[in-house]
Order: sequence, then C-alpha cells, then structure tokens
Amino acid sequence: METSSGSKLLTRYFILVWLAFLCLNMCQNLLNNTISLYINVIGMSTSFSGFLGIPYAIAAIFMRFFGGYCTDRFNRRMVMSLGCLIYGITAWFFGFFATAAALILFRMIHGAAFSAGQLAISTANVDVTPPEKANLGIGIFWVATAISLGGAGYLVVSLTNGSNYSLVFLASALFGIAGGVCCLLCNYEKKPEFQARLQAHATSLPCRGAHRFFEPGAMRPAVLMFLMAIGMSSLSFFLLLFAANEGYSNAGFALVVAAIFMGIGNLCSNRLLHRLGSRLTLLLAFALCAIGYAAMGLYHTEFTYFLGGAVYGFVQGICMPVLYFLAVDGMPVHRRGIAGGTVYFLLDIGMGLGSYLWGLLISGYGFTVTFLCAAATQVLACVLTFAFYPGGRRTSNV
Repeated sequence: METSSGSKLLTRYFILVWLAFLCLNMCQNLLNNTISLYINVIGMSTSFSGFLGIPYAIAAIFMRFFGGYCTDRFNRRMVMSLGCLIYGITAWFFGFFATAAALILFRMIHGAAFSAGQLAISTANVDVTPPEKANLGIGIFWVATAISLGGAGYLVVSLTNGSNYSLVFLASALFGIAGGVCCLLCNYEKKPEFQARLQAHATSLPCRGAHRFFEPGAMRPAVLMFLMAIGMSSLSFFLLLFAANEGYSNAGFALVVAAIFMGIGNLCSNRLLHRLGSRLTLLLAFALCAIGYAAMGLYHTEFTYFLGGAVYGFVQGICMPVLYFLAVDGMPVHRRGIAGGTVYFLLDIGMGLGSYLWGLLISGYGFTVTFLCAAATQVLACVLTFAFYPGGRRTSNV
C-alpha cells in the first residue's frame, strides 16, 4: 500500500486524536512505572503489586466489548472523552488511599477508563486517516506511546520526592484532563461525509448476537497481541523495581532508551510490513524480543538492562501498530471499534495475567526465572505466527 500525496494526513482531527492518545498513555505509564515502587513504600508486597493487574484486567476486558459496542453504535467522542477524564481524576485519588480495598477499586476504574478511551481514540484515528495512508497513519499514531513511555519515566524520576509520589499522581491527573479536552474538540463525527459512510455500511451489514461485541476476523492478531502483552508486562510493571534491586544508576534512562527505539519501531513498521509482509515482520520482532528478555535474565548487567529496554521499545513499536492494522484492515466503518476491541481484549488479559504471574515469580524465584519465562512466551508467539500467516499476508487498504 503506497501512500498518496492527494490526501492530507496531518489534519486538525488527526493531530487532536494523536494528542489525546499521548495524554492518555502518559496517565497510564506514569502509574505503571510508579505502582510497584509505591506499593513497596506503603509496606505491601511485590506480589500484591502484581495482583493489582487482575482487577485492572477484569474491568478492562469488560469495557473492551461494551466500549467497542458504544464506540460503534453511539459516539466516539463521548467514549474517548470520558475515558481520559475518569482515568486522570482517579489517578490523582490513587495516592490518597493506601488501603488494599481502595487500590483494587481504583485499578478497576483505571482499567475500564483506559480501555474505553484507548479503543475509542484508536478507532477515531482510523476514521480521520485517509484510506490510502492507513498503515502510515497508524504507525505515526503509535509514536505517541513511545513519547509517553520516555516522558513518563523521566517525570517519575523528576517528580518523586524520596518516598512521596503525590506529584506523579497529580501529573497523571493533569494529562487525563488535557486528553479529555482534546477529545471534546474532535467533533469529526458530525461531518456529512463521515455520516454517509457510516450509514452505507450500517444498513448493508447488520450484526446480531455476540457479533455485536466480538469480531472473529480479528482473532489471529489478537492472540499474538496476548502473547506479546504477557511478555511485555514483565518490563512494563517491574523494570524500575528490577533496577532498584540491582542498584543500577540512572535506571529511569532505560525508559528513555525504550521510548526512542519504540518511536523508531513505529516509524519503521509501515515500511517493514510492505517489504517483508506480516509474517516475517512479526517473526523478526518476536524473536528479537525473546533474545532481549533472555539476555536480561541470564546477564544482570547495566548493559543488558538498557539493551532490554531498547528491545522492549523497538518490538512494541513494531508489533502494536502492525497487529492493530491487521485487525482493522478491510473492516467497515461500523465494525472498526469491535475489531479493535477484540484485539485490545486479549491485550488486557495478557497484561493482567502477566503482571500477576511475574509478581509471583519475582517474589518466589527472582528476576532470572521471570525474564526467561517472558522470553518463552515470545518463542511461542513465533510458532503461532508461522501457523496464522503461512503466506506472509500483505496488506490492503482500510
């Protein structure tokens, strides 16, 4: 799919959606990088830190289906605005209630808000991107995750005052509010051309039963997203804790390294997908990820720590836009939210299950076993990629 210069990509709505996605991811990454440290400071165990991923995932999983249905059936702007605002406000409250019950409740709210907001914003990104530039637009869109990863890591280090994380939680709240404002300004759904496309598809392809909440055509990329998320959660939630245990200096810089390589991966994903096809692109990414995780587990050095951060960022930067694109490629307007929700549904399960399992493994066996097990999940992803895409699927326009 070659891009065309006839349609403008960087429109007002594309930029607003991109900024909203950046703000929502800043909320998420600020908390993800802080939770394990904060839990230890208030006297709770690392395994409880991992357990918090379970209520988060349960709420997120429910909201992927319900939010996807609302995104397609009602109003994208409403769903993504509420997701950003609710996440930001409850992120600020997170630091005021240091009880197990309150933390579990807030993580459930975070899971529901983030999943609904991310899904609606991602769907809006596809809507406002010209079809002939769909894959390039999705790649640029996911650069926001790279910037948020590096920015959040820097802010956590800069705003933490000893064992006081209140400024981190406040920053997360401000980003959520800013993201909500960007979403409210994004009123492209009122445009006649969008309404015409929506009505044309909605009247020709009615959906009943479970298909209103689930897209079978997106299952292959969704399963691969699940395996990627399980491995990814070992670093998303425990990277800074690993560095603290090893006594590494400038530990937060690994997140900057990850962000830089994630951005490179985002920008390379479009070209790799066209030149290599989906199968070879994903195989190389998953194999590289397995090697990086294994190196971190076997060799506890600052070099492998930063190398692991680079691999984590680069692979996520490639896989997230490619897998999302494979899920929505060819989907009609009124099924994009459902298709995206199917992929994100298994992403949430992977993140929640992974955070819980890695928390238990770290408490019982340490980081070596944890990172080696994370590497094994990426090897399995390689095997399934062979099975799912035997011909190295090429892309079509969205």
